[in-house]
Amino acid sequence: MLLKQIYVLRKTASFCLDQRSFKKFISVLVLLLLGGNGWVQNTGIYESYIILNINNAGNTFYDLNASTANIDFSGANLGTFLTGNNTLVIAGGENKTYKCSGGDITGGNTNYRVYLSSGSAPSFTSLAMSWVSNDAGGCGGNQTWRINNNTTNIISSLAPGAYTLEVYSDAPGWPYTAYASNSGANYKASFTVVNQALPVELMSFSGNCADGQVNLEWQTASEHNSLYFEVEKSRDGENWQVLSTVPSAGNSTELLTYSAVDAHAGEGNNYYRLNQVDIDGANKVYDIINVSCSGGNKGYFSTYPNPSSGAFQVVLNNKEMLGSATLSIRDTKGASLLQRGIEVKPGINLFSINDLNLAPGVYYIQVINGDQTTEVIKEVIR
Repeated sequence: MLLKQIYVLRKTASFCLDQRSFKKFISVLVLLLLGGNGWVQNTGIYESYIILNINNAGNTFYDLNASTANIDFSGANLGTFLTGNNTLVIAGGENKTYKCSGGDITGGNTNYRVYLSSGSAPSFTSLAMSWVSNDAGGCGGNQTWRINNNTTNIISSLAPGAYTLEVYSDAPGWPYTAYASNSGANYKASFTVVNQALPVELMSFSGNCADGQVNLEWQTASEHNSLYFEVEKSRDGENWQVLSTVPSAGNSTELLTYSAVDAHAGEGNNYYRLNQVDIDGANKVYDIINVSCSGGNKGYFSTYPNPSSGAFQVVLNNKEMLGSATLSIRDTKGASLLQRGIEVKPGINLFSINDLNLAPGVYYIQVINGDQTTEVIKEVIR
């Protein structure tokens, strides 16, 4: 085949070169095309893999340009992932390469991109492989190249939807860069991202005191595999006891109302919180509220959300505390962080707090109106 190509080349070149010049030209061409052993320089990838770590289960190899006992990456469904809970880490990839007759491999890359299956594809991200070993077989120049320590969790930045993960690998070298790219179509797998299902979406938690008895009420907008609520009580906001256990609906998308009674509430501040327990035993502690049984203080005082990342709303529905009042925030050491004048009107009052740079911790929030004071505990996390 090579002789036939040279013959055609001679027929073409003879119009421009004399016979002596043509022979010299052919000699240079042969030196460029032929290696020291009389074979054309050649490199390639004879096996390639992508390495994934799904939900911290450890690195798993998927076949790209390979046929092994591993799962085939192309056409695979990698599963459904919950935002904020699951992980899909592209740890890297591996190339097994060969080089013959003076050819050379100088590196390797795993290239990937992630996009909505119904959308447009972005540019590829490359992960550079490192040389691992010289291997036996082939032309005597087989090698393994690999990267397996990347920690990028591609789920963390994705909105809910159906996605495609597209991959190919390459091996730069001489006389050319070799590719494992499924004949240019690349290797594609799919996965789905959904919003994390909240065990309970709590809408409100409130209480009021009448004749030394605190009546507690809370509402949920939705529930997922919820088993029961524990109503916990504290007199100091630090030491808690279970007041009562209330079974929950379990699964619901409707607005549901629950209630509990503290028949022996003490005079002064009474702190309450909800501990919701799932059917699998997991739990979540929700709002802390304070209900005062001093004087004629009826209504409720809370913050939302609680805990929060710093910005929150103070919710006050105090039927007897009306008119001008002071909103106060202090830390556990008693240091005053905020003194703000407010107007308390009949019904629900909302006061936004978003201009304080609160460090993680517990804070005490008071509303003071004359000789009436009500207080709630607030937790900030970051």
